[in-house]
Amino acid sequence: MVWRERTLCLILRIQSKPRPPKSASISSPKSVTSNPDLAPKAAFLYKILRQMCTLTSFAGLLVLGAFSVESKPSKRKLSFASSFVGVPVMSNIPGLFGAVWKTKVSILNPTDFSYPIQVILYDKTGKVGDITLMMSLGQIRNYDNFLADVFNYGGAGTVKFDSQSIAGGSDNNQFLVDAQVYIVPMEDIIPQLQPTFILHQF
Repeated sequence: MVWRERTLCLILRIQSKPRPPKSASISSPKSVTSNPDLAPKAAFLYKILRQMCTLTSFAGLLVLGAFSVESKPSKRKLSFASSFVGVPVMSNIPGLFGAVWKTKVSILNPTDFSYPIQVILYDKTGKVGDITLMMSLGQIRNYDNFLADVFNYGGAGTVKFDSQSIAGGSDNNQFLVDAQVYIVPMEDIIPQLQPTFILHQF
């Protein structure tokens, strides 16, 4: 329907333009309006059709504008970040020959505003503890031994990061978490063992 009305508008615009006579046999312009009864009616009909074309074009622009607004993603939401991250395994466990299995964690706030992140630690018995980290705009927090630095905890467990479900939270409070479990040996006993095992990366 829209294309049919646009085609009608285009035909009317083309016909409204003055055309030079093709030959001398064509009657003069005065003969077109020689009938005084038809001229006002033709002018009135032409005016109505022009208004219909204008309204149709305006309505089409409104519809296209509505679709374009709906298709635009939120400026504050990022495709590479999240407002909830769960790390299945973090450790702070001693091993053989004085080695220690630790978890290195980095947290990034890529947004241009500040917000809190609730961090909860769970072990096999349930919830161990929770803490709230305040993240400034563009801030990066680095921890070489996350469980020891944040919870003063020795052992292994699961850690949840949440900036949406807490009071005043929002899914716009997005962040990134990188977690790596690695071993730190005694260099004087086994200096050749210094691998890094990446378990989770977000």
